[in-house]
Amino acid sequence: MADKKPAEDEDLAKPKSKKGLIIALVAVVGLLVTALIVVVLFFVLKAPSEPLTAEEIAHQEFMAQFKTYPNPPAGTPPAFMDMKFVVNFQGEGRARFLAVDLQFMSSNPAVVADMEVMRPHLMNDIQNVLRRKTYTQINDPDGVESLRLEILEIARTISPRYRIFPDLIEDVFLTRIVTQ
Repeated sequence: MADKKPAEDEDLAKPKSKKGLIIALVAVVGLLVTALIVVVLFFVLKAPSEPLTAEEIAHQEFMAQFKTYPNPPAGTPPAFMDMKFVVNFQGEGRARFLAVDLQFMSSNPAVVADMEVMRPHLMNDIQNVLRRKTYTQINDPDGVESLRLEILEIARTISPRYRIFPDLIEDVFLTRIVTQ
């Protein structure tokens, strides 16, 4: 009987095989990875829950015609495009001259660079507006502001022809107006 006791201790002292534990662990990890892949594919490949409305489709088509600009780095100052005009305009009884310096502003310097291509078109249309003005219209208390808004509208009207989204031309500043 004494001989049997050490044999039992030897069985306990032998390391037991951990193959079953390793197989179970690999199976659990495999199931988790498979579940994760299924969830990711479900969300990535999932079709939109609602189809686009006609208005959304029209908006996407409208926006597709314009060039896309990357956002400028934070802290980038606005960019300006200068233009100068001296034109004859209608005076009361005599010829008059109108000199206007202006600056178009955009927060994105790339927009201003692209506006250079449309400069001849802008110059033509703005000169035509300036020539049609009268001395009384310019000297009216709201005359300069209405001229500024009219020039801004001209630029925004022309810009889609050059693939520039109109609202990217944010403002125009009349830096000098001289009438003679």
